[in-house]
Amino acid sequence: MGARRRPGGGRPGLPRPAPLPPAGLRGRTPGEVLRAAHAWTNLELLAVGAGICPRCSAAVETELDACADHEDDGVCSNCRSRFAVLLKASCPNCPYEVGGAAALGLLSAPELLAFMLDHGFDPFSPQSVLRLDRFLNEYDEEVRSTDPLRATLTFSVDGDELAIRVDGSGDVVGGPM
Repeated sequence: MGARRRPGGGRPGLPRPAPLPPAGLRGRTPGEVLRAAHAWTNLELLAVGAGICPRCSAAVETELDACADHEDDGVCSNCRSRFAVLLKASCPNCPYEVGGAAALGLLSAPELLAFMLDHGFDPFSPQSVLRLDRFLNEYDEEVRSTDPLRATLTFSVDGDELAIRVDGSGDVVGGPM
């Protein structure tokens, strides 16, 4: 508890881009398909972060869980993620579910959106999704307690930092630090 952890290298912990409908492939280069798939995924995650199922619009149930025995070097053998705090979201109305790094559940948080937009990250634009992916893949996390879960996620860009405290539901508690 209390130790800051910066996950290192790779993508484990982040979901793969959502599959695109067939129309998403037509007339695009492989690079454009990749950017479109990332943008499509970000739009889904924005909905999930707002508590809305991107498939049926029902209320999504979200929770964060912290790996009790997280290993800091690469991918943890206990939780199979680089991140100690993981998001799980599911829809009670349809079979939609997603999981990954806790930061993904914060994409619709006003504090994080403002910080991203102030630093040139537009989660709605296919042109910035690869840069946004790197940003969301490189944050510090600190597990402050596990019962109840309290964690701080610290995002850094261009020498600026934003620390956001979250609870076990993935809600921002106490505002940015």
